[in-house]
Amino acid sequence: MYNNYFKGLVRSGSRYTGAVNIARGQINPPDSGYETVVNDGVVHNTFVNCDRGIWVSATVRTPAEHPVVPRDIVVANNIMLDTDDAVFIDAPADDPTYAGNARKGGSWDSFGGRLLPVNCCEPGHRHGHR
Repeated sequence: MYNNYFKGLVRSGSRYTGAVNIARGQINPPDSGYETVVNDGVVHNTFVNCDRGIWVSATVRTPAEHPVVPRDIVVANNIMLDTDDAVFIDAPADDPTYAGNARKGGSWDSFGGRLLPVNCCEPGHRHGHR
């Protein structure tokens, strides 16, 4: 997903949504189920006044029903303006890359999720690797 503009997207009482959700997958999903997100990315997007920008490993129902976290995702070069949870991480993705993101305003409140600041990494840094 690239080069999009998201403005004023709020959850309206549902805790299960964000402007962009990278959901967990199912093992052997039915046709109406959720495949595992692999080798995908959210890059060069702008988020303005959203209450949750990007939700990584979003839980659609329960972790038991959707146990497979995204793998090899890239969240890079996004701009977050006045977006409360710029990047909300419900469960760590497998081998993600976070690089070159910028945030102004909002807060890093995670409501119990694990947080990674979007602008924490140098370009090309693979999170979790040294």
